[in-house]
Amino acid sequence: MAFSNTLDSLSATVLAEVEDIVNNRIASSTEKVAVLTPSNNVVTIDPSSASLFKITCSSNTAISLEDIDEIYTNNGGTVSILLTRSSDSVVITWPNSITWNDGTAPTLSHVDMIILTTFDGDTTWVGNAITVDSTFPSE
Repeated sequence: MAFSNTLDSLSATVLAEVEDIVNNRIASSTEKVAVLTPSNNVVTIDPSSASLFKITCSSNTAISLEDIDEIYTNNGGTVSILLTRSSDSVVITWPNSITWNDGTAPTLSHVDMIILTTFDGDTTWVGNAITVDSTFPSE
């Protein structure tokens, strides 16, 4: 009888530990979103703070990547950017380390999803743009 009680207690402990592990993995599978605002016409993307970024630009803006070495050294990774431009005249400048899927930086619309992926620890990024909303609000 004592042996059976010990097994029941051990099973309950193991089950609780497995539930904790599963719950932690589910909780950590969500991705953090950072909302960024240009400062002096520059937005710095720091993948140590998030992997999803929302950026709204009302003037010409340069995008830079920060702390990439610490995050992606000897690894790959992806950064997703939901980019909103207030007008078609807003120019976005990208880092030279990005190789765009058609060889040149995309022609952006009002709202675009930009996906940047590195396979070599941040030496080269592959960039893709997906139009979300092509219509600019009335200026």
